[in-house]
Amino acid sequence: MTNGRHTRVTMRDSIRNRACNNFSIKLSGLVPTATGGWVSAPLLNTNTSYYIRKVGGPSIFGGPVDNTIGSGGLYNNDRHLYLDCYVACNLVSADVYAGTNQPITFELRNNNSQVIEDTTITVQVGLNTLYLDFDLPVMNDLELGISASGADLYRNSSGASYPYNIGSLASITGHNSPWGDPEYHYFFYNLQLQENCMSEFAEVNAIFINSTDINDSNSKLSIFPNPTNNNLNVSSENYIHAIKIFDMSGTLVLNHNCYSKNENIDLSNLAKGFYSIQISNRNTNVKRKLVIK
Repeated sequence: MTNGRHTRVTMRDSIRNRACNNFSIKLSGLVPTATGGWVSAPLLNTNTSYYIRKVGGPSIFGGPVDNTIGSGGLYNNDRHLYLDCYVACNLVSADVYAGTNQPITFELRNNNSQVIEDTTITVQVGLNTLYLDFDLPVMNDLELGISASGADLYRNSSGASYPYNIGSLASITGHNSPWGDPEYHYFFYNLQLQENCMSEFAEVNAIFINSTDINDSNSKLSIFPNPTNNNLNVSSENYIHAIKIFDMSGTLVLNHNCYSKNENIDLSNLAKGFYSIQISNRNTNVKRKLVIK
């Protein structure tokens, strides 16, 4: 990172081996400052620690895609679907087809019919995508339904084929119709689920390099391998006078004086992590990021 520029910080999947692409990012405290695969940092004038954690996996869709699976019509009684949830996840959205413009309260209930989460959404006649944001616990026979009769929502009276698996996260196993017809399907189509996949916050470090110390345009310099294990090669078209390595706090941890165009540096005494390296000759100081693995 250099002074005078906004910096795009890419958050790599290094917390744990899970299929999560989104991260919650914060500087300090408890409130995240950004969410996503990258964040544009403010102007920096010192090394800065960020903290990241994974907050969501890929979206997985399941259930009947739409209401064309069979015959059906608008329905006003209080019905719900049964869900078996195998992994803690979020019900992001679902589609419904409405016959009346009106507010409807949608509910997620546990297997004792106790409301876990609810939201009231005003639907319009026709197809509506409901952004529910319901957190599903690991449980069988969760109930996804409405709070009262009179919803005037479409339900299929034929064509359903249970169970509907939603990846490995959950499945729709049936409904609560007293008639018990296995081909009925009530209200909710094209469910979108996302694994919660939340980790603890882990520290990542932004290394500040003063732009006045950089003059790469006039110095053909090679530093390899980078990342490195124990040894580092530094090669320049000009004679190198000194090589200095700084840790994340800005502390000088290695000072190597020389007068050559090619130097091999032993790094075996340095811990794994992120550093900055400064290569100096008579006219310039060049700083680069260095990773010891």
